[in-house]
Amino acid sequence: MARRGERIAQSIPACGTPHATEDTTAAPRDVPADAATNALVSELRAVIDDLRRDRDAWRDQAQRLALPAQCGPNGDASLGRRQAPEKRA
Repeated sequence: MARRGERIAQSIPACGTPHATEDTTAAPRDVPADAATNALVSELRAVIDDLRRDRDAWRDQAQRLALPAQCGPNGDASLGRRQAPEKRA
């Protein structure tokens, strides 16, 4: 009987990666679908869709109500800042 390490070494190619044709998914095979789980997943997907629609509606409203950029008298964004008085010659 082959030792465990030898069997593992035989199943892994020389480059150290599993065979490309092997199914490496973590989902169990031959498991019947659970109706309760499927219903829950469906309900959660519907909730996520509703939340996304709400988020998009709030974003649109925020963009409509956003204040325009404030500009100073020189056309720059210096509104509200005190400027040094001009020196007279």
